[in-house]
Amino acid sequence: MKYSLPSLTVLSAAFNAALLAVGTSAATPVAVAAAPVVPQQVTVSIRADSEALGFEAWRAMDGKTDTMWHTGFSEEGKISGTNPSLPHTLIVDLRAPRELKGFTLAPRQDSSDNGSIRSYEVYVTDTPDTPGSAVASGEFTSHNKKDKNSIRFATPKIGRYFILKALSAANGRKDFASVAELHLDCDTATFRAEKMAFSGTVGTATS
Repeated sequence: MKYSLPSLTVLSAAFNAALLAVGTSAATPVAVAAAPVVPQQVTVSIRADSEALGFEAWRAMDGKTDTMWHTGFSEEGKISGTNPSLPHTLIVDLRAPRELKGFTLAPRQDSSDNGSIRSYEVYVTDTPDTPGSAVASGEFTSHNKKDKNSIRFATPKIGRYFILKALSAANGRKDFASVAELHLDCDTATFRAEKMAFSGTVGTATS
């Protein structure tokens, strides 16, 4: 049996076709999925104009809903004199400017409603002493342990400090403010407060 070898022309055509296929494959872009962003855990510090012993400001972001920040109160010997009056302010130092989309606030989780915030203002700023205009304001609708208050900013805000100002209380009292847990909505970081000693700052009572 005789076999005929392919001509040089046929071999050349096959070789050129292979080169063309390789070139076409190399020129075709390949989609590569972007690596997911892993949020960085950031330790923040928190201070308030008023806090009670055992209910310090840092407890508002300690990752636990069974603890809370509560402003100073005179009962049980926590402070002496009149309870400091509203408004009350909670200031979170994020350590660096961060882009925030909003926040979620859980009110106190026990049977009392003392300190649960009704009307509020929020600021995101680099200058906490002169924070400028509020980026959100209104009234919280949830004041008990069943629900949380989730607030979304109209547009993301960038700043080093998150400031929550409690203007009025859900039960109509003129003195208390409290927060069980505060979560800040940030794509690149999660936040947890460092434990801090009682500051002794109970605020200044006003008539």
